[in-house]
Amino acid sequence: MNAVMSIISNTAARTFTEILNRLGSAIFWILIARKLGVSGLGSIAFAMSLFTLFSAISTLGLGTVVIRDVARDRDRAGQYFGQLLKLGLFLSVLFAVLMIGAVFVLRPNPESSYAAMAMAFALIPASGFYWSKSILSAAEKMGYIAIARTAENIFKVGTGLVLLMYGAGIREMILVFMFSKVVSFVICFRYAVDRVAPPVWQGEHSFLRYLLKQAPSFSLITVFNGLFWSLSVILLTRLKGEADAGLFSAAFKLVELCIAVSFAYGQAFFPVVSRFAHKDYKIFENLSKKSIKYISMFTIAVTAGTTVMAPQIISLIYGANMTEAVPILRISIWLVIPFGIIPVLAYSLISRNMQKLDLMANIAATGVVFVANLVLLPFLGTLGTAIAMLLAGLVFFAVEFYWVSKKLFRMTISFQSLKPVYGAAIMSFIIFLLKDTLIVIPIFTGVVLYVFYLWISKTLTQMDINYLRQLDSVR
Repeated sequence: MNAVMSIISNTAARTFTEILNRLGSAIFWILIARKLGVSGLGSIAFAMSLFTLFSAISTLGLGTVVIRDVARDRDRAGQYFGQLLKLGLFLSVLFAVLMIGAVFVLRPNPESSYAAMAMAFALIPASGFYWSKSILSAAEKMGYIAIARTAENIFKVGTGLVLLMYGAGIREMILVFMFSKVVSFVICFRYAVDRVAPPVWQGEHSFLRYLLKQAPSFSLITVFNGLFWSLSVILLTRLKGEADAGLFSAAFKLVELCIAVSFAYGQAFFPVVSRFAHKDYKIFENLSKKSIKYISMFTIAVTAGTTVMAPQIISLIYGANMTEAVPILRISIWLVIPFGIIPVLAYSLISRNMQKLDLMANIAATGVVFVANLVLLPFLGTLGTAIAMLLAGLVFFAVEFYWVSKKLFRMTISFQSLKPVYGAAIMSFIIFLLKDTLIVIPIFTGVVLYVFYLWISKTLTQMDINYLRQLDSVR
């Protein structure tokens, strides 16, 4: 598959699936909030935040090594697969024990404690899914990952809805989350074996030493990245209680839905850019720069439109009793812009074996989100957490941008690069005028107007089109 089609098809598969799955999950979370209350939502959000953190740490970040190395030499897929499945089993059991220990240290309410302990056992199938997913990603076969994720969410949403109808509570819901991880693992593992390579269980000591040598930088990236995304809900639960954590999570789920599109592109971009990072630097540089440009066009428009339409969006999705989530959404949605570009910057560095620079960005951002939460949360509550996340996201972007500009290729901000901002401002004004009409009217009008602006302002130039045609022949 050529470079353009690989990125487009894999991004489309992951994006469509992520949006579909997250919409389904969003409906599920909405029903949980309405059936179990904000506190019930907060208990489950607390458990899932801990699970996300420990699940990420237990992989040591070596999935990134798999994708980078196997993308360059696919004959080694089976060797990587087998050794990391064995290592992953050991680590997932170890971190399940540590996660249970963390629950005793944090001492949330009994329902939150039960939920978190149950999710600790889900680390084992989640680890198997992670390594299977990494092998499929390296082979640029992300459509199969999409199938596994869809099956997981169909099971989770379908079973969960039935149980909620029959009066199930937090304990039953968390078991649904736990068993859904088994579903995704079984399907993804089967596809990885059939479509890429079966695991080779016998490994060489030199190979294991290589993996362990890579582990420090990548595991620390994973640790700090996991902390970045999990700390806010954990601190909110600890300092303010489950109700505030649930309120913040309700708004942030919508932000994560938007960020998921950029992450899907980044995951499709990584194996392709890894192929060219040392083989053809010019293609590597152009692919990175064009990716930043196109992603920026999308994220700027989404952020501007959501800021204006936040009250209508919250009311439509969660109902009138969740209006307190509106200012949280209006602040948090601005994370979409930096996190549209951050995956491209980070994977550009990692593909050139500069993961230590990406680690610096993760450490800086995590430090900011921790300190800013401690300072702002006691006075501003959930709004303080939203501001802390935004400040940390901007620091994250700034550090990644600095290292890419210094070590890889020069990036500058010009009048041409700001054209999407002007278009988004015009779009936002029109949406504001139409905000009290049926919600589809301002959204549809805004999208059409923004696309028309990009066309007449020549934001997408003929040079861009020619480059894509040129890249279309590269394999």
